[in-house]
Amino acid sequence: MSLSESTILENIQVAGPFSHIQFDEITIINRDGIEISRTIGHSHCIAPGDDCTDKPASVLEVVAIFHTPAVIAAYQAH
Repeated sequence: MSLSESTILENIQVAGPFSHIQFDEITIINRDGIEISRTIGHSHCIAPGDDCTDKPASVLEVVAIFHTPAVIAAYQAH
């Protein structure tokens, strides 16, 4: 019997007038290749201008699209 653990991203969303980026990290446990557990490990919310250098590449791509200099300036000014 072998157990393995992996983490995936789900529910990447852009929400609100300042394009906050939200996503969940899901932890999956498999036994002999069959999923036996799936839990939300962490939920994240990234505001415009937040340091997100430690986030996965797919999230950084969304940040680059929605957190433009204009959006960051508007968020900081509100």
